[in-house]
Amino acid sequence: MEHIQKAKIPLRLKNVKDPSGAGTIIFPSNYLASDVSAELNEIPSAARSGISTPTSSFLLANGYHGDMQQRRRPTAVTVKDSILIINVLCHRNNKSHGFLAEVFRRLDQHRVVVDLITTTEKSISLAVSAATEGAREIKNATSEIEKLGTVSVTRGMSIISVVGHKMRNTVGIAGEIFSTLAGAKINIYLISQGASEINISFVVKESDALLAMNVVHTKVLQIPAHSEQENSFSKGPWLY
Repeated sequence: MEHIQKAKIPLRLKNVKDPSGAGTIIFPSNYLASDVSAELNEIPSAARSGISTPTSSFLLANGYHGDMQQRRRPTAVTVKDSILIINVLCHRNNKSHGFLAEVFRRLDQHRVVVDLITTTEKSISLAVSAATEGAREIKNATSEIEKLGTVSVTRGMSIISVVGHKMRNTVGIAGEIFSTLAGAKINIYLISQGASEINISFVVKESDALLAMNVVHTKVLQIPAHSEQENSFSKGPWLY
């Protein structure tokens, strides 16, 4: 990925279940309009027949390349299903570093991989994959963590991540995302933003994930939804 970024090479993401499809093209920020057209023309005609191919003016208007660098918006939304949230509330007067260390030591012992984390001095919330093959490890780790405090587990959740390098140092992006979700009456159970400021992730109910992804895609990214979004979807993760 580092070499692709340095060489400013467009990246096409393909669906393994639909290898003949057009996929999603990620262009370098300063990619020229003529190069965009050439790249799009390489899509097989059969793959283009069922989709509306974006024009150079459309890409320019949405800040993907060219002189429109002042537009600073996220560029992609991803969804990961089959997530559960583990909330741990410490009931002892432990120091925060000791409490956190003990929680993660038990997770490490049972090889439980954590996707998202939020913490306070006395509590921690973890989003982990609820994949069937890891169910026993999660159960065992949870039993161990119960020795440290009160544990509650919420199942049937999804992680939605909004990403884009143009989000860095941009005021109001998080507010716009969460206001959009509130307008769609979608509740948020956990929020996490990395230090790089190019990724905001949050957890919603799995039943709300598709709606959340669509409203963020159309109202925050301000990119018209493709016709495929009106059809039924296979289970995630999805990328737009």
